Parts: sequence; structure tokens; C-alpha cells
Amino acid sequence: MSACRTRGFLLYLASLEYKVSGAADEDDDEEYHEIYEESEVEWKFNRVFNIYGREVTYVVLVDEEDTIQEHPFENRKPEDEDYGRWTGNEGATTTHWYRNMVRFHPSKGRGHFSWY
Repeated sequence: MSACRTRGFLLYLASLEYKVSGAADEDDDEEYHEIYEESEVEWKFNRVFNIYGREVTYVVLVDEEDTIQEHPFENRKPEDEDYGRWTGNEGATTTHWYRNMVRFHPSKGRGHFSWY
């Protein structure tokens, strides 16, 4: 913490949520339903904490381009799923949620984050 203060470096910890929705398989034998066509993607920090452990903000939308790792949720199973079966008018859809704690390093109006 003192290194951050003396160098003027900002460091935050945040709860990152990645939500992806889209057309899904109708296979009921799987643990979760695979999305084969994405229709909506959202990245957000649900809670952001400073180096003293104080919550400084919540629900901040972020861009995937700000991630340091490429495809950080690839090959992971979702933590939650909301599945809607085929109805006749509309095909099966699902929403997956992935969550992780991340380090957040804001700089010059933009921030970059990496997994913690």
C-alpha cells in the first residue's frame, strides 16, 4: 500500500461480472446450455474497493478491450444460468454469468484490469 501511495499509483480490487446471452442448445443432458450465437454481452464491476478496503463505487460498466488477458472466461463453466426453452415462436435462449475478483489499475481516463 505504501508503494502505491509514494508512486501515485492507483490500485483497486473489484468484483467483475461478465454476462452473455444468446441462442442456445436444447440439450437437457448438459450441466449448462452452450450459447452458439451471442446476442448480448455485458462487462461490469459490481463493487470496487480501494487499497484500504473501502467500497468506492458499484455497478460500473467496462469494456472487454480493457482486460489484460485475452478471452479471460474461455473454457470456464458459468457460475449461473437462466435458460429459456424453445416456445414455438422463439428458439431456446440462455444467459450465462461469470464472476471473478480483479485488480483494477486506472490510468489517464481508462483502466485495465487483471484477474486476482
